[in-house]
Amino acid sequence: MLCRGKKLLGEALAAGLVVDTVAFSGDVTPHAGCARLISMPEDLIDYISKGEPELLFSCRIPESRGAAESAVVLEEVQDPGNVGTVIRTAAAFGVDTAVLVGATADPYGPKALRASMGAAFRVNIIKTDLEGLGGLLEDSGLTLYAAVLSEDATDIRDAERMPRAALAVGNEGHGLSDALLALCARKVIIPMREETESLNAAAAAAVALWELFGKEL
Repeated sequence: MLCRGKKLLGEALAAGLVVDTVAFSGDVTPHAGCARLISMPEDLIDYISKGEPELLFSCRIPESRGAAESAVVLEEVQDPGNVGTVIRTAAAFGVDTAVLVGATADPYGPKALRASMGAAFRVNIIKTDLEGLGGLLEDSGLTLYAAVLSEDATDIRDAERMPRAALAVGNEGHGLSDALLALCARKVIIPMREETESLNAAAAAAVALWELFGKEL
């Protein structure tokens, strides 16, 4: 994957990722531990990075681990900014795994990486389908909560907290599929004023993750 900025480089190295190449310009001093350093003209770096950081690097995408202690599940979440923000929030509340189902945006794309602020290097990211998700939940012993706008959902403040849990967040437009909802043991809803139709996917995930996991910190 291609990443931008000295902060992300530091996060990648701290996470133990293999950094192949770092391209930099000006007075930027790359971190030690990189396989190859390339000094490039500043205008070329600016062109490649669209005028953003003055340092670019490539590194190996980390391998996924099979088991999870806790997880956030994203189904068909299409905005890479939302994907990165949810991964960052999950890391902040101690959730160790992010499961991406269906056509969810690439967590290692530039926008998602910027939004995750390096959390994508620390959180175990698994890309799978519904069958794979079912197997992961069973193997890891996780109870799946669904964040939904539904009359039969429990106020998330009143929902029973399970010691091993996962939270499912759906597509920005149509939410979670019926097939994924069938895997959920509990449906939860975030209470809000009647005139507010819904929350942004990343905002809803942040509130729900705090309720399910953050209070244990």
